[in-house]
Amino acid sequence: MKIGNNTFGGMRPSVSPDLLPEGDAQYALNTKLIGGDLDPYLGLGTPGAGVTFSGGTVKSIYRFGQLSASEVLYWFQFTTDVDVVKGPIDNDTEEKTYWTDGTYPKKGTAAMVTGSPPYPTSSYRMGIPAPSAALSASVSGSPTDAADPAETVTYVVTYVSAWGEEGPPSPASTSVSWKPGQTVNLTSIPTAPGGSYNITGKRIYRSAAGSLSTKFQLVNTEGDVAIATTTYNDTKLTAVLGDTLATTGWLEPPDAMIGLCAMANGVLAGFTGNTVCFSEPYAPYAWPTRYQRSTDAPIVGIAAFDQSLFVGTTQGIYIFTGTDPGSISSEKLPVAQSCVAKRSIVPMLGGVIFASPDGLMRASASGVENITASLMTRTEWQAYVPASITAFESDSNYLAFYDTGAVTGGMIFAFGDKPTFTLTDVYATAGFRDKGRDALYLVVSNVLKKWDAGTALTYTWTSGVFRLPYETNMGCARVDAAGYPVTFKLYADGALKHTEAVASNQPFRLPADYRSMRYYYQLSGTSKVRSVEVAQVPRQLARDGN
Repeated sequence: MKIGNNTFGGMRPSVSPDLLPEGDAQYALNTKLIGGDLDPYLGLGTPGAGVTFSGGTVKSIYRFGQLSASEVLYWFQFTTDVDVVKGPIDNDTEEKTYWTDGTYPKKGTAAMVTGSPPYPTSSYRMGIPAPSAALSASVSGSPTDAADPAETVTYVVTYVSAWGEEGPPSPASTSVSWKPGQTVNLTSIPTAPGGSYNITGKRIYRSAAGSLSTKFQLVNTEGDVAIATTTYNDTKLTAVLGDTLATTGWLEPPDAMIGLCAMANGVLAGFTGNTVCFSEPYAPYAWPTRYQRSTDAPIVGIAAFDQSLFVGTTQGIYIFTGTDPGSISSEKLPVAQSCVAKRSIVPMLGGVIFASPDGLMRASASGVENITASLMTRTEWQAYVPASITAFESDSNYLAFYDTGAVTGGMIFAFGDKPTFTLTDVYATAGFRDKGRDALYLVVSNVLKKWDAGTALTYTWTSGVFRLPYETNMGCARVDAAGYPVTFKLYADGALKHTEAVASNQPFRLPADYRSMRYYYQLSGTSKVRSVEVAQVPRQLARDGN
Protein backbone atom coordinates (compact mmCIF):
# COMPACT_ATOMS: atom_id res chain seq x y z
CA MET A 1 0.00 0.00 0.00
CA LYS A 2 1.31 3.44 -0.93
CA ILE A 3 0.22 7.03 -0.38
CA GLY A 4 1.67 10.32 -1.58
CA ASN A 5 1.43 13.13 -4.10
CA ASN A 6 2.79 14.03 -7.50
CA THR A 7 0.69 17.20 -7.66
CA PHE A 8 0.57 19.86 -4.99
CA GLY A 9 -2.26 22.33 -4.49
CA GLY A 10 -3.35 25.04 -2.12
CA MET A 11 -5.48 25.26 0.99
CA ARG A 12 -9.19 24.60 1.27
CA PRO A 13 -10.03 25.11 4.96
CA SER A 14 -13.78 24.74 4.36
CA VAL A 15 -13.17 21.03 3.68
CA SER A 16 -12.23 18.56 6.41
CA PRO A 17 -8.60 17.36 6.18
CA ASP A 18 -9.97 13.82 5.81
CA LEU A 19 -12.00 14.84 2.75
CA LEU A 20 -9.62 17.10 0.89
CA PRO A 21 -9.33 16.40 -2.85
CA GLU A 22 -6.10 14.75 -3.92
CA GLY A 23 -3.24 17.24 -3.89
CA ASP A 24 -4.93 19.88 -1.74
CA ALA A 25 -3.26 21.00 1.47
CA GLN A 26 -4.22 21.46 5.08
CA TYR A 27 -1.59 24.18 5.22
CA ALA A 28 0.56 25.86 2.58
CA LEU A 29 3.02 28.63 3.41
CA ASN A 30 5.25 30.44 0.88
CA THR A 31 4.37 27.85 -1.75
CA LYS A 32 4.25 28.77 -5.43
CA LEU A 33 2.06 26.12 -6.97
CA ILE A 34 2.82 26.10 -10.69
CA GLY A 35 2.30 23.08 -12.93
CA GLY A 36 1.60 20.82 -9.98
CA ASP A 37 5.06 21.02 -8.40
CA LEU A 38 5.74 22.30 -4.88
CA ASP A 39 7.95 25.33 -5.36
CA PRO A 40 8.92 28.15 -2.98
CA TYR A 41 8.23 31.78 -3.63
CA LEU A 42 11.40 33.77 -3.86
CA GLY A 43 11.99 36.18 -1.05
CA LEU A 44 11.97 39.95 -1.15
CA GLY A 45 14.56 41.45 -3.47
CA THR A 46 16.16 44.83 -2.81
CA PRO A 47 15.91 47.16 -5.83
CA GLY A 48 19.22 48.77 -6.78
CA ALA A 49 21.11 50.19 -3.84
CA GLY A 50 17.94 50.11 -1.75
CA VAL A 51 15.35 52.65 -0.64
CA THR A 52 14.46 53.31 2.99
CA PHE A 53 11.49 55.52 3.74
CA SER A 54 11.66 58.03 6.57
CA GLY A 55 8.92 59.18 8.92
CA GLY A 56 6.02 57.07 10.11
CA THR A 57 4.75 53.79 8.71
CA VAL A 58 4.37 54.14 4.94
CA LYS A 59 0.88 53.19 3.72
CA SER A 60 1.07 54.23 0.06
CA ILE A 61 3.82 54.43 -2.57
CA TYR A 62 4.00 55.37 -6.24
CA ARG A 63 6.94 55.29 -8.64
CA PHE A 64 7.25 58.57 -10.51
CA GLY A 65 9.32 58.54 -13.71
CA GLN A 66 8.24 55.10 -14.81
CA LEU A 67 10.19 55.33 -18.08
CA SER A 68 13.40 55.67 -16.08
CA ALA A 69 15.77 52.71 -16.02
CA SER A 70 16.24 53.18 -12.29
CA GLU A 71 14.19 51.23 -9.80
CA VAL A 72 15.07 53.55 -6.94
CA LEU A 73 13.99 56.92 -8.42
CA TYR A 74 11.53 58.48 -7.63
CA TRP A 75 9.28 56.88 -5.03
CA PHE A 76 6.39 58.90 -3.68
CA GLN A 77 5.70 57.97 -0.05
CA PHE A 78 2.69 58.65 2.15
CA THR A 79 1.77 57.60 5.67
CA THR A 80 -1.93 57.57 4.75
CA ASP A 81 -4.02 55.95 2.04
CA VAL A 82 -3.32 57.97 -1.14
CA ASP A 83 -4.33 57.38 -4.77
CA VAL A 84 -1.96 58.57 -7.52
CA VAL A 85 -2.65 58.80 -11.28
CA LYS A 86 -0.50 59.90 -14.20
CA GLY A 87 -2.40 62.59 -16.08
CA PRO A 88 -4.13 61.65 -19.36
CA ILE A 89 -2.58 64.58 -21.22
CA ASP A 90 -1.43 64.61 -24.85
CA ASN A 91 2.21 65.43 -25.56
CA ASP A 92 2.99 65.65 -21.85
CA THR A 93 6.75 65.99 -21.43
CA GLU A 94 6.58 66.75 -17.70
CA GLU A 95 4.71 63.64 -16.53
CA LYS A 96 1.95 65.66 -14.88
CA THR A 97 0.72 63.58 -11.96
CA TYR A 98 -2.35 63.87 -9.75
CA TRP A 99 -3.14 62.46 -6.32
CA THR A 100 -5.76 62.53 -3.56
CA ASP A 101 -4.77 62.28 0.08
CA GLY A 102 -7.97 63.44 1.80
CA THR A 103 -6.72 66.98 2.46
CA TYR A 104 -7.34 68.37 -1.02
CA PRO A 105 -6.52 66.92 -4.47
CA LYS A 106 -3.00 67.75 -5.67
CA LYS A 107 -0.91 67.83 -8.83
CA GLY A 108 2.73 68.16 -9.74
CA THR A 109 5.34 67.97 -12.51
CA ALA A 110 8.75 66.36 -12.57
CA ALA A 111 10.53 69.54 -11.50
CA MET A 112 8.19 69.93 -8.53
CA VAL A 113 7.90 66.42 -7.19
CA THR A 114 11.53 65.29 -7.57
CA GLY A 115 13.33 68.24 -5.97
CA SER A 116 14.47 66.35 -2.86
CA PRO A 117 13.21 63.42 -0.79
CA PRO A 118 10.83 62.57 0.66
CA TYR A 119 8.89 62.62 -2.59
CA PRO A 120 6.74 64.29 -3.76
CA THR A 121 8.71 67.39 -2.79
CA SER A 122 5.96 69.92 -3.53
CA SER A 123 2.60 70.23 -5.25
CA TYR A 124 -0.13 72.54 -6.47
CA ARG A 125 -3.82 72.26 -5.79
CA MET A 126 -5.67 70.32 -8.45
CA GLY A 127 -8.23 72.46 -10.23
CA ILE A 128 -8.64 76.13 -11.11
CA PRO A 129 -11.17 78.18 -9.11
CA ALA A 130 -13.67 80.63 -10.53
CA PRO A 131 -12.99 84.30 -9.74
CA SER A 132 -15.34 85.13 -6.90
CA ALA A 133 -16.13 88.71 -7.97
CA ALA A 134 -17.38 90.23 -11.19
CA LEU A 135 -15.30 92.82 -13.01
CA SER A 136 -16.71 96.30 -13.65
CA ALA A 137 -17.53 97.73 -17.09
CA SER A 138 -18.15 101.28 -18.32
CA VAL A 139 -18.23 102.87 -21.78
CA SER A 140 -16.29 105.89 -23.04
CA GLY A 141 -15.73 107.62 -26.36
CA SER A 142 -17.90 108.19 -29.40
CA PRO A 143 -19.13 105.59 -31.87
CA THR A 144 -17.69 105.44 -35.37
CA ASP A 145 -21.22 105.80 -36.75
CA ALA A 146 -23.90 107.11 -34.44
CA ALA A 147 -26.48 105.32 -36.57
CA ASP A 148 -25.04 101.91 -35.73
CA PRO A 149 -27.32 99.88 -33.48
CA ALA A 150 -26.08 99.59 -29.91
CA GLU A 151 -25.08 96.23 -28.49
CA THR A 152 -25.70 95.31 -24.88
CA VAL A 153 -22.66 93.41 -23.63
CA THR A 154 -21.52 91.74 -20.40
CA TYR A 155 -18.14 90.31 -19.42
CA VAL A 156 -16.73 87.41 -17.47
CA VAL A 157 -13.15 86.50 -16.62
CA THR A 158 -11.40 83.14 -16.08
CA TYR A 159 -8.12 82.19 -14.43
CA VAL A 160 -5.44 80.34 -16.40
CA SER A 161 -2.56 78.33 -14.91
CA ALA A 162 1.01 78.09 -16.16
CA TRP A 163 0.01 74.66 -17.51
CA GLY A 164 -2.64 76.25 -19.72
CA GLU A 165 -5.49 75.02 -17.54
CA GLU A 166 -8.48 77.34 -17.71
CA GLY A 167 -11.03 77.50 -14.93
CA PRO A 168 -14.73 78.41 -14.83
CA PRO A 169 -15.90 82.00 -15.35
CA SER A 170 -16.55 84.69 -12.79
CA PRO A 171 -20.01 86.14 -12.21
CA ALA A 172 -21.04 88.32 -15.15
CA SER A 173 -20.45 92.04 -15.03
CA THR A 174 -23.31 94.49 -15.21
CA SER A 175 -24.37 95.02 -18.82
CA VAL A 176 -23.37 98.09 -20.78
CA SER A 177 -24.58 99.54 -24.10
CA TRP A 178 -21.77 99.76 -26.67
CA LYS A 179 -21.33 100.77 -30.30
CA PRO A 180 -18.33 100.16 -32.58
CA GLY A 181 -15.72 102.87 -32.06
CA GLN A 182 -16.38 103.17 -28.37
CA THR A 183 -14.22 101.70 -25.59
CA VAL A 184 -15.45 99.45 -22.83
CA ASN A 185 -13.30 100.16 -19.79
CA LEU A 186 -12.96 97.04 -17.69
CA THR A 187 -11.80 97.58 -14.12
CA SER A 188 -11.61 95.62 -10.85
CA ILE A 189 -10.50 92.55 -12.80
CA PRO A 190 -9.82 89.92 -10.10
CA THR A 191 -6.20 89.09 -9.31
CA ALA A 192 -4.84 85.73 -8.16
CA PRO A 193 -6.85 83.89 -5.51
CA GLY A 194 -5.34 82.50 -2.34
CA GLY A 195 -3.97 78.98 -2.45
CA SER A 196 -1.25 77.24 -4.43
CA TYR A 197 -2.88 77.07 -7.87
CA ASN A 198 0.00 78.21 -10.12
CA ILE A 199 -2.32 80.75 -11.77
CA THR A 200 -0.36 83.09 -14.06
CA GLY A 201 -2.97 84.70 -16.31
CA LYS A 202 -6.61 85.29 -17.09
CA ARG A 203 -8.95 85.51 -20.05
CA ILE A 204 -11.77 87.96 -20.64
CA TYR A 205 -14.93 86.98 -22.50
CA ARG A 206 -17.73 89.14 -23.87
CA SER A 207 -21.38 88.39 -24.51
CA ALA A 208 -22.26 90.05 -27.81
CA ALA A 209 -26.02 89.93 -27.33
CA GLY A 210 -26.09 90.82 -23.64
CA SER A 211 -27.98 87.72 -22.59
CA LEU A 212 -26.45 85.56 -19.90
CA SER A 213 -27.59 82.50 -21.85
CA THR A 214 -25.64 83.63 -24.88
CA LYS A 215 -22.19 82.18 -25.46
CA PHE A 216 -19.29 84.34 -24.36
CA GLN A 217 -16.38 84.88 -26.76
CA LEU A 218 -12.72 85.61 -26.01
CA VAL A 219 -11.78 89.30 -25.98
CA ASN A 220 -8.04 89.23 -25.30
CA THR A 221 -7.12 87.31 -28.45
CA GLU A 222 -3.62 88.80 -28.32
CA GLY A 223 -2.74 86.58 -25.33
CA ASP A 224 -3.55 85.98 -21.70
CA VAL A 225 -3.80 88.99 -19.42
CA ALA A 226 -1.14 89.02 -16.69
CA ILE A 227 -2.54 87.88 -13.38
CA ALA A 228 -1.73 91.18 -11.60
CA THR A 229 -3.47 93.33 -14.22
CA THR A 230 -6.73 94.86 -13.01
CA THR A 231 -7.81 96.93 -16.05
CA TYR A 232 -8.38 96.25 -19.74
CA ASN A 233 -9.81 98.39 -22.57
CA ASP A 234 -12.00 96.55 -25.08
CA THR A 235 -12.57 98.07 -28.51
CA LYS A 236 -12.91 94.86 -30.53
CA LEU A 237 -15.68 94.30 -33.04
CA THR A 238 -17.84 91.25 -32.50
CA ALA A 239 -16.54 89.72 -35.75
CA VAL A 240 -12.96 89.52 -34.44
CA LEU A 241 -13.72 87.98 -31.05
CA GLY A 242 -12.03 84.67 -30.34
CA ASP A 243 -13.03 81.24 -29.13
CA THR A 244 -16.24 80.58 -27.28
CA LEU A 245 -15.95 80.06 -23.53
CA ALA A 246 -15.86 76.29 -22.94
CA THR A 247 -15.14 76.05 -19.22
CA THR A 248 -18.49 76.92 -17.68
CA GLY A 249 -19.01 74.52 -14.78
CA TRP A 250 -15.38 73.33 -14.82
CA LEU A 251 -15.08 73.45 -11.04
CA GLU A 252 -12.33 72.31 -8.75
CA PRO A 253 -12.71 68.80 -7.35
CA PRO A 254 -14.12 68.63 -3.80
CA ASP A 255 -11.41 69.05 -1.16
CA ALA A 256 -12.40 65.76 0.48
CA MET A 257 -12.34 63.76 -2.77
CA ILE A 258 -10.32 60.52 -2.63
CA GLY A 259 -10.09 57.28 -4.60
CA LEU A 260 -8.59 58.85 -7.73
CA CYS A 261 -8.44 56.47 -10.70
CA ALA A 262 -8.22 56.70 -14.50
CA MET A 263 -11.08 55.56 -16.71
CA ALA A 264 -11.28 55.22 -20.48
CA ASN A 265 -11.34 58.26 -22.78
CA GLY A 266 -9.17 60.43 -20.54
CA VAL A 267 -11.69 60.66 -17.69
CA LEU A 268 -10.60 60.55 -14.04
CA ALA A 269 -12.95 59.47 -11.25
CA GLY A 270 -12.97 60.01 -7.50
CA PHE A 271 -15.47 60.07 -4.68
CA THR A 272 -16.47 61.83 -1.50
CA GLY A 273 -19.12 60.60 0.92
CA ASN A 274 -21.77 58.94 -1.25
CA THR A 275 -20.97 60.97 -4.37
CA VAL A 276 -18.99 59.75 -7.38
CA CYS A 277 -17.20 62.53 -9.28
CA PHE A 278 -15.96 62.53 -12.88
CA SER A 279 -13.58 64.92 -14.62
CA GLU A 280 -13.82 66.42 -18.06
CA PRO A 281 -12.16 64.12 -20.66
CA TYR A 282 -8.43 64.89 -20.84
CA ALA A 283 -8.88 67.83 -18.42
CA PRO A 284 -8.05 66.26 -15.05
CA TYR A 285 -8.35 69.60 -13.25
CA ALA A 286 -12.03 70.15 -14.20
CA TRP A 287 -14.80 68.41 -12.24
CA PRO A 288 -18.28 69.68 -13.22
CA THR A 289 -20.99 69.03 -10.65
CA ARG A 290 -23.33 68.00 -13.47
CA TYR A 291 -21.22 64.86 -13.87
CA GLN A 292 -21.63 63.78 -10.24
CA ARG A 293 -23.66 60.69 -9.37
CA SER A 294 -24.94 59.55 -5.97
CA THR A 295 -25.21 56.20 -4.23
CA ASP A 296 -27.59 55.27 -1.43
CA ALA A 297 -24.80 54.57 1.09
CA PRO A 298 -21.29 55.85 1.89
CA ILE A 299 -18.71 54.80 -0.68
CA VAL A 300 -15.80 52.64 0.49
CA GLY A 301 -13.79 52.58 -2.75
CA ILE A 302 -13.82 52.67 -6.53
CA ALA A 303 -11.81 51.13 -9.38
CA ALA A 304 -11.94 51.36 -13.17
CA PHE A 305 -12.12 48.35 -15.48
CA ASP A 306 -12.88 48.14 -19.22
CA GLN A 307 -15.40 50.94 -19.91
CA SER A 308 -16.81 50.79 -16.38
CA LEU A 309 -16.27 51.97 -12.83
CA PHE A 310 -16.76 49.71 -9.83
CA VAL A 311 -18.21 51.51 -6.82
CA GLY A 312 -18.25 49.59 -3.53
CA THR A 313 -20.36 51.00 -0.71
CA THR A 314 -21.14 49.99 2.85
CA GLN A 315 -24.51 48.65 1.67
CA GLY A 316 -24.04 47.41 -1.88
CA ILE A 317 -22.21 47.44 -5.20
CA TYR A 318 -22.68 49.77 -8.18
CA ILE A 319 -21.33 49.60 -11.72
CA PHE A 320 -21.07 52.90 -13.62
CA THR A 321 -20.66 52.51 -17.37
CA GLY A 322 -19.78 54.90 -20.20
CA THR A 323 -16.97 56.90 -21.78
CA ASP A 324 -18.70 60.29 -21.81
CA PRO A 325 -18.99 61.63 -18.25
CA GLY A 326 -22.14 63.48 -19.20
CA SER A 327 -23.98 60.27 -20.05
CA ILE A 328 -22.54 57.68 -17.67
CA SER A 329 -25.19 55.24 -16.46
CA SER A 330 -25.26 53.51 -13.09
CA GLU A 331 -26.68 50.23 -11.88
CA LYS A 332 -26.87 48.93 -8.34
CA LEU A 333 -26.23 45.21 -8.56
CA PRO A 334 -28.91 42.99 -6.99
CA VAL A 335 -26.61 41.30 -4.46
CA ALA A 336 -26.56 41.52 -0.67
CA GLN A 337 -22.85 42.30 -0.45
CA SER A 338 -20.79 45.29 0.60
CA CYS A 339 -17.16 46.34 0.33
CA VAL A 340 -15.32 46.35 3.67
CA ALA A 341 -11.84 47.59 2.67
CA LYS A 342 -10.94 50.28 0.15
CA ARG A 343 -7.39 48.95 -0.12
CA SER A 344 -8.66 45.46 -0.97
CA ILE A 345 -10.06 46.66 -4.33
CA VAL A 346 -7.98 45.40 -7.27
CA PRO A 347 -8.95 45.52 -10.98
CA MET A 348 -8.19 42.12 -12.53
CA LEU A 349 -9.77 39.14 -14.31
CA GLY A 350 -12.03 41.35 -16.42
CA GLY A 351 -13.57 43.02 -13.39
CA VAL A 352 -12.70 44.01 -9.84
CA ILE A 353 -11.87 41.83 -6.84
CA PHE A 354 -12.70 43.18 -3.39
CA ALA A 355 -13.16 42.03 0.20
CA SER A 356 -16.70 41.59 1.51
CA PRO A 357 -17.89 40.24 4.87
CA ASP A 358 -18.39 36.79 3.30
CA GLY A 359 -15.24 36.39 1.23
CA LEU A 360 -13.45 37.74 -1.80
CA MET A 361 -15.87 38.94 -4.46
CA ARG A 362 -15.42 39.51 -8.15
CA ALA A 363 -17.61 42.24 -9.64
CA SER A 364 -18.07 42.74 -13.36
CA ALA A 365 -20.72 43.98 -15.75
CA SER A 366 -22.42 40.59 -15.41
CA GLY A 367 -22.75 40.70 -11.61
CA VAL A 368 -20.97 39.74 -8.40
CA GLU A 369 -19.74 36.30 -7.36
CA ASN A 370 -18.05 34.98 -4.23
CA ILE A 371 -14.85 33.52 -5.66
CA THR A 372 -13.67 32.09 -2.32
CA ALA A 373 -16.92 30.30 -1.45
CA SER A 374 -15.37 26.91 -2.26
CA LEU A 375 -12.25 27.66 -0.20
CA MET A 376 -13.43 28.95 3.16
CA THR A 377 -16.51 29.69 5.20
CA ARG A 378 -17.48 33.17 6.37
CA THR A 379 -16.11 32.36 9.84
CA GLU A 380 -12.76 31.24 8.40
CA TRP A 381 -12.62 34.33 6.21
CA GLN A 382 -13.43 36.68 9.08
CA ALA A 383 -10.49 35.30 11.05
CA TYR A 384 -8.21 37.22 8.65
CA VAL A 385 -10.02 40.52 9.47
CA PRO A 386 -10.95 41.43 5.87
CA ALA A 387 -11.34 45.11 6.77
CA SER A 388 -7.55 45.19 7.29
CA ILE A 389 -6.67 43.89 3.82
CA THR A 390 -4.32 45.72 1.48
CA ALA A 391 -4.11 43.89 -1.84
CA PHE A 392 -2.27 43.87 -5.17
CA GLU A 393 -2.25 41.89 -8.39
CA SER A 394 0.88 39.85 -9.15
CA ASP A 395 1.16 37.47 -12.11
CA SER A 396 -2.65 37.22 -12.27
CA ASN A 397 -2.74 36.29 -8.57
CA TYR A 398 -4.40 38.34 -5.84
CA LEU A 399 -1.95 39.04 -3.02
CA ALA A 400 -3.71 40.21 0.16
CA PHE A 401 -1.90 41.37 3.30
CA TYR A 402 -3.87 41.23 6.54
CA ASP A 403 -3.45 42.30 10.17
CA THR A 404 -5.59 40.61 12.80
CA GLY A 405 -4.12 42.69 15.61
CA ALA A 406 -2.22 39.64 16.81
CA VAL A 407 -0.89 38.21 13.53
CA THR A 408 0.21 39.77 10.25
CA GLY A 409 0.79 37.97 6.99
CA GLY A 410 -0.49 37.49 3.49
CA MET A 411 -2.80 35.32 1.40
CA ILE A 412 -2.11 34.51 -2.25
CA PHE A 413 -5.17 33.60 -4.30
CA ALA A 414 -5.05 32.01 -7.74
CA PHE A 415 -8.25 31.89 -9.76
CA GLY A 416 -8.49 29.44 -12.62
CA ASP A 417 -10.53 26.33 -13.25
CA LYS A 418 -9.93 25.50 -9.59
CA PRO A 419 -9.55 28.48 -7.22
CA THR A 420 -6.90 27.99 -4.57
CA PHE A 421 -4.94 29.98 -2.03
CA THR A 422 -1.78 29.76 0.03
CA LEU A 423 -0.29 31.83 2.84
CA THR A 424 2.90 33.83 3.13
CA ASP A 425 4.67 35.12 6.22
CA VAL A 426 5.63 38.28 4.32
CA TYR A 427 3.69 41.35 5.43
CA ALA A 428 3.71 44.70 3.63
CA THR A 429 2.09 48.00 4.57
CA ALA A 430 2.14 49.44 1.03
CA GLY A 431 2.83 48.43 -2.54
CA PHE A 432 2.92 49.47 -6.17
CA ARG A 433 2.25 47.29 -9.21
CA ASP A 434 4.59 48.45 -11.97
CA LYS A 435 3.03 47.07 -15.15
CA GLY A 436 5.87 48.32 -17.32
CA ARG A 437 8.35 46.18 -15.39
CA ASP A 438 5.84 43.44 -14.60
CA ALA A 439 6.92 43.77 -10.98
CA LEU A 440 5.29 44.27 -7.60
CA TYR A 441 7.13 46.56 -5.19
CA LEU A 442 6.30 46.38 -1.48
CA VAL A 443 7.11 48.33 1.65
CA VAL A 444 8.23 46.02 4.47
CA SER A 445 9.28 47.74 7.71
CA ASN A 446 9.56 51.00 5.73
CA VAL A 447 12.07 49.50 3.30
CA LEU A 448 11.32 49.12 -0.44
CA LYS A 449 11.32 45.50 -1.54
CA LYS A 450 10.52 43.61 -4.75
CA TRP A 451 8.15 40.67 -4.46
CA ASP A 452 9.35 37.21 -5.54
CA ALA A 453 12.78 38.50 -6.50
CA GLY A 454 15.22 37.42 -3.75
CA THR A 455 16.45 34.10 -2.40
CA ALA A 456 13.92 31.31 -1.89
CA LEU A 457 11.59 31.54 1.07
CA THR A 458 11.22 28.50 3.30
CA TYR A 459 7.95 26.79 2.46
CA THR A 460 5.80 24.51 4.58
CA TRP A 461 3.21 22.25 2.94
CA THR A 462 0.97 19.82 4.83
CA SER A 463 -0.94 17.16 2.93
CA GLY A 464 -4.52 16.13 3.47
CA VAL A 465 -5.23 13.04 5.57
CA PHE A 466 -4.86 9.71 3.81
CA ARG A 467 -7.42 7.26 5.21
CA LEU A 468 -6.44 3.60 4.77
CA PRO A 469 -8.88 0.65 4.78
CA TYR A 470 -7.12 -0.95 7.73
CA GLU A 471 -4.41 -0.19 10.26
CA THR A 472 -0.93 -0.60 8.90
CA ASN A 473 2.62 0.60 9.35
CA MET A 474 4.12 2.81 6.67
CA GLY A 475 7.74 1.75 6.74
CA CYS A 476 9.51 3.90 4.15
CA ALA A 477 9.29 7.03 2.05
CA ARG A 478 10.92 8.86 -0.83
CA VAL A 479 10.98 12.55 -1.78
CA ASP A 480 11.81 13.49 -5.37
CA ALA A 481 13.10 17.06 -5.31
CA ALA A 482 15.17 19.38 -7.48
CA GLY A 483 17.50 20.01 -4.55
CA TYR A 484 18.08 18.94 -0.96
CA PRO A 485 17.75 18.96 1.98
CA VAL A 486 13.96 18.76 2.32
CA THR A 487 12.49 18.24 5.77
CA PHE A 488 9.88 15.47 5.84
CA LYS A 489 7.56 14.88 8.81
CA LEU A 490 5.13 11.97 9.07
CA TYR A 491 2.01 12.09 11.26
CA ALA A 492 -0.22 9.17 12.25
CA ASP A 493 -3.54 9.79 14.01
CA GLY A 494 -2.47 13.42 14.34
CA ALA A 495 0.77 12.62 16.22
CA LEU A 496 4.25 13.29 14.85
CA LYS A 497 5.99 9.93 14.27
CA HIS A 498 9.11 10.81 12.35
CA THR A 499 11.23 13.73 11.11
CA GLU A 500 13.74 13.22 8.30
CA ALA A 501 16.20 15.67 6.75
CA VAL A 502 15.98 14.14 3.28
CA ALA A 503 19.32 14.40 1.48
CA SER A 504 18.60 12.57 -1.81
CA ASN A 505 15.86 10.92 -3.81
CA GLN A 506 16.71 7.51 -2.33
CA PRO A 507 14.15 5.76 -0.07
CA PHE A 508 14.53 6.17 3.69
CA ARG A 509 13.18 4.12 6.61
CA LEU A 510 10.31 5.12 8.90
CA PRO A 511 9.64 3.82 12.45
CA ALA A 512 8.02 0.37 12.66
CA ASP A 513 6.60 0.45 16.21
CA TYR A 514 3.03 1.62 15.44
CA ARG A 515 0.08 1.15 13.10
CA SER A 516 -2.57 3.62 11.95
CA MET A 517 -5.37 4.13 9.45
CA ARG A 518 -4.88 7.94 9.20
CA TYR A 519 -1.65 9.44 7.88
CA TYR A 520 -0.50 12.78 6.60
CA TYR A 521 2.91 14.35 6.04
CA GLN A 522 4.51 17.76 5.99
CA LEU A 523 7.30 19.12 3.80
CA SER A 524 9.47 22.18 4.34
CA GLY A 525 12.47 23.52 2.49
CA THR A 526 13.59 25.84 -0.26
CA SER A 527 13.88 23.44 -3.22
CA LYS A 528 11.20 22.30 -5.65
CA VAL A 529 9.50 18.99 -4.83
CA ARG A 530 8.09 16.92 -7.69
CA SER A 531 6.60 13.99 -5.78
CA VAL A 532 6.37 12.24 -2.41
CA GLU A 533 5.74 8.53 -1.81
CA VAL A 534 5.11 6.81 1.52
CA ALA A 535 4.80 3.01 1.48
CA GLN A 536 4.73 -0.11 3.63
CA VAL A 537 7.85 -1.63 2.06
CA PRO A 538 10.62 -0.25 -0.20
CA ARG A 539 9.60 -2.21 -3.30
CA GLN A 540 6.33 -0.26 -3.38
CA LEU A 541 8.31 2.94 -3.96
CA ALA A 542 9.22 1.88 -7.48
CA ARG A 543 7.54 3.94 -10.17
CA ASP A 544 5.33 1.00 -11.11
CA GLY A 545 4.79 -0.14 -7.51
CA ASN A 546 1.33 -0.92 -6.09
